[in-house]
Amino acid sequence: MLVFVHIEKTGGTSLKFILRNTFGVKHCDSLKNKKKIFTQKDLDYAKKIFGQIKCISGHNLVEPSKHFTEEGLFFFTVLRDPIIRSASFYQDHCLRGTYEIGFEEWMKDENKHNMQTKRFAGSADLEKAKNVLRDLYPFVGLTERFEDSLKLLSVVCPEKLNLK
Repeated sequence: MLVFVHIEKTGGTSLKFILRNTFGVKHCDSLKNKKKIFTQKDLDYAKKIFGQIKCISGHNLVEPSKHFTEEGLFFFTVLRDPIIRSASFYQDHCLRGTYEIGFEEWMKDENKHNMQTKRFAGSADLEKAKNVLRDLYPFVGLTERFEDSLKLLSVVCPEKLNLK
């Protein structure tokens, strides 16, 4: 089963469209359970309800090395330059009306720092995040090289993806 750990503002919405287009009802969006963290227990429940799932994706797939015990999961993600990702995240929330403060003020919030690192390590521990990515993720793409990343993903992915 494919597990796409979607980090906000890294091109993941486009990739999720590809996954939905490829797998249809066999794709599960982990955010549908409305939980902050999607775990193995949630995945087991989703399998009971939806049957055979080939792919799961979402923002709430946090620290998967801690929250998933199932064998044979193919974890993958897309990373982005952290400063550009933060600026894009801030801009997106401003456009949605979520933030009404300046960028400098927003960045003073420690919770906004190292968001990609925290997604993998569960904390701002960069070495732990690098180890998780190295040990658990057969594929890590880059937003800045999105087209090339998709081509590489299609080569290493255990499932055929519909990239057209």
